[in-house]
Amino acid sequence: MLICIDLGSDNVIISPGVQQTISTLEWKRSPYATLQVQFSRGGIVQELPNDATGTFEIKRTGQYDSVPVVWAPAWVKTGTGESTIYTFIFSLLNPILLDPLFELPGGDYGVSGYSGASGYVSVSGYSGYSGYDDDVDVDQVTLMGEVQWITGGQTHKTLPTLIILIDNDVIREGDVGPSTPALMYGIFMPSITALTGGTPVDLDYLPTVQLITGTIIELLIDDGAGHFQWLPQVLEAGISAGPGVTTPLDYDAVTNNRRWKTATALTGSSGYSGYSGANPGASGYSGYSGKSGYSGYSGKSGYSGNGTSGFSGYSGTGGSPGGGIPYTFSTTTTAADPGAGLLRLDNSNPAAAANIHINYNDLGSIGYYLNYFNQQHVGNFIIVRSVATPFLDFWVYSITASPVDHSSTWLTIPVVNEITNNGAMSNNTPVTLEFVGSLGPLQYTQSSPGNPTGTTDTTGKMMGLAGSITTKIGTRALVIISGAIFNSGGVGDGAKVQLRAGTGSAPSNAAALTGTAYGGNIPFISSTTAEKVPFSVQALITVVAGTAYWIDVGLAAITGGTATITDISLTAVEQLA
Repeated sequence: MLICIDLGSDNVIISPGVQQTISTLEWKRSPYATLQVQFSRGGIVQELPNDATGTFEIKRTGQYDSVPVVWAPAWVKTGTGESTIYTFIFSLLNPILLDPLFELPGGDYGVSGYSGASGYVSVSGYSGYSGYDDDVDVDQVTLMGEVQWITGGQTHKTLPTLIILIDNDVIREGDVGPSTPALMYGIFMPSITALTGGTPVDLDYLPTVQLITGTIIELLIDDGAGHFQWLPQVLEAGISAGPGVTTPLDYDAVTNNRRWKTATALTGSSGYSGYSGANPGASGYSGYSGKSGYSGYSGKSGYSGNGTSGFSGYSGTGGSPGGGIPYTFSTTTTAADPGAGLLRLDNSNPAAAANIHINYNDLGSIGYYLNYFNQQHVGNFIIVRSVATPFLDFWVYSITASPVDHSSTWLTIPVVNEITNNGAMSNNTPVTLEFVGSLGPLQYTQSSPGNPTGTTDTTGKMMGLAGSITTKIGTRALVIISGAIFNSGGVGDGAKVQLRAGTGSAPSNAAALTGTAYGGNIPFISSTTAEKVPFSVQALITVVAGTAYWIDVGLAAITGGTATITDISLTAVEQLA
């Protein structure tokens, strides 16, 4: 969810250009949620000073002195200038403070808790809440929330207090029956890419003071060789620094004696006992071991209550709809429809696979993922994970080209393997399919090259403007070049100018005409000895996403004299269609 805060009023508004105030935000319960914030003043997005910090909290309505039911102690900053975004990452699953708000008193309810994920035991689980009716839940809870930011020693808070709506989730872990292992997982934090370094993208930067001992997070860490390692981390008390242990910046031997430890056969603390009710019920089903992927929570884009889906000009995808989508892995490698509920690779060696073939219907025969799959972009990650042993058997790929739809029945996604030799999966292995990544703002460039040396050549020479554009996913870019054009030869002499672009090294001033010509070759004829007129050339140039293109013009003299262009402005903007 993306919101905008006006720095003049501290109000949450629809967008930098639309000053209408909004006061309600809405999410679906899920283990991973985000709130993206942009700040604006006078209709223009602002980047806060480097010392700025932020906090986001959700509490029960009217209970201002209570412990937050949702707490994001810090944001992660991405982009600069008008592209700056501040992102809070948090979970909307909290068995102690948040989950009981969705239960109606009256009947029997109790769940003994989940056992630890494969390879380690994180927390023995919560014993469950007796005295609640597990068949009748509330559809939605209404809470209150606030964004706080501090810069230059001054504290600011959003006005008015936000109304937070959290919708109950329909799809639950274990819905497929007791024979299918349910989910026990930590919160995946894609914004953290390293363990140490003291910056917002490093694990040691994450505040831990208000985190519960035993908190589990999952990280995808770059190993420095172009591959990634999946490193679950557990927050433990009283452990010493050493290999596999990361010390947070807010560590204190007396008040916060806790460090992050890579999860390998660890035993966590015992769970909290449940709340007793008037009519205690049965203890509930015992927790399932292992991890089945993130349960299917569907997120909501834009702002609640007014239909706004976000700032104009931004698009993209986040993670999978609620996390892992259940499938069965097939060892068949033929490029064909795998069949309902199945996915396959095009190579028996997962590390060498170049394509993933997916049927639109998962194990639940849910075919609404068609548009979602097709919206995945180059550079997004795909994780294929075993349900039974999620931390031992998984493969991580990145998308290399746009997905190919086959009659709205099945899909081919071109990929390259990022993590190799992580387990093996036999035919008919239950797996989950997870997507990680987002598009973000489109690419653009703006420059004002110096006045190039003119030319007397009547065929034409390159001017060496050295403009450039590298698109993210777009296959075209809009290019506009303007300035002033004249010829020093006098009446009857003139000049003509045309836009050109290409790949490789950019041409220098006075180089022979090169690259692909776009648009018209615009002529100008002098009617006086001092005449200088404006010119503008523009075109949609064809590009390959991820490839750098140089942008320039070819200039030629007409009849005689020296053709010259000055006061140049060069703009290039990525286009999706």
